[in-house]
Amino acid sequence: MTGTPLLSVQGLSVAFSGRRGDKTAVRDASFSVEAGEILGVVGESGSGKSATALAILGLLPRGVGRIAAGSVVFKGTDISKASEDELSRLRGAQISFVPQEPMTALNPTMTIGRHLSLIQGKQHLRRSEERIKSKAQLASMGFSDPQRILSSYPFELSGGQRQRALIAAAFLQKPSLLIADEPTTALDVTVQAEILKLLVTRARDERTAVLLITHNLGLVWNYCDSVIVMQNGAIVESGRAKATLTAPTHKYTKSLLGALPGSVPPRTPLIVAQEASP
Repeated sequence: MTGTPLLSVQGLSVAFSGRRGDKTAVRDASFSVEAGEILGVVGESGSGKSATALAILGLLPRGVGRIAAGSVVFKGTDISKASEDELSRLRGAQISFVPQEPMTALNPTMTIGRHLSLIQGKQHLRRSEERIKSKAQLASMGFSDPQRILSSYPFELSGGQRQRALIAAAFLQKPSLLIADEPTTALDVTVQAEILKLLVTRARDERTAVLLITHNLGLVWNYCDSVIVMQNGAIVESGRAKATLTAPTHKYTKSLLGALPGSVPPRTPLIVAQEASP
């Protein structure tokens, strides 16, 4: 990789305040993401993956979470020091987010069309232009009847349909960086591969960088260019995805691979398990 990275995280530490004092959730994390690169972030629950994502987005809980040290440089600007107004202009437009829980991420009182309209609000488009753009976006996500989806409330859609709608929303303003936090965890295994393929294909087509947070090593093997492995808030290993998973050097990465069904080398389970038809 050459040139200035799209995102550069250096020495990032994230702390949360509690009754018993501060607890460090992320410690001295450093990594970068190039334009168009798909970077997998893996580790067990509590390893600091989501806290890292929230810190990048400026969405740590107010009064509880904070960036204790380090920098988050996006397109040459340290956004860890940006105001809420500056971050608000970035989110959705240049950095978008796909949450892990499609069943609760959408406002149940608003149609999908209304959700997409709100995202386009700052573009000052006519209502007819918004609907045309929204329909095209939903169609690109595999919806055969985008008009019906636009008119539907979240409870009228399946989990897979809601997640595809969320991905459509995330790509609506052609962001440079997309952060996907466990985007298939809440979905049936039969639709996981379909959802990831849609997300990755769209990202490749538009050269959108993706930070894919997951505990699924198969997804990293099949879809990611690079990987960082987190344990107890620290990055313990990083490198090109296939090379790292084929020949890990850290004992924690080895233990994650060893926990795969059958405890066999990664090539077989990582490829076969994820390429099955949904």
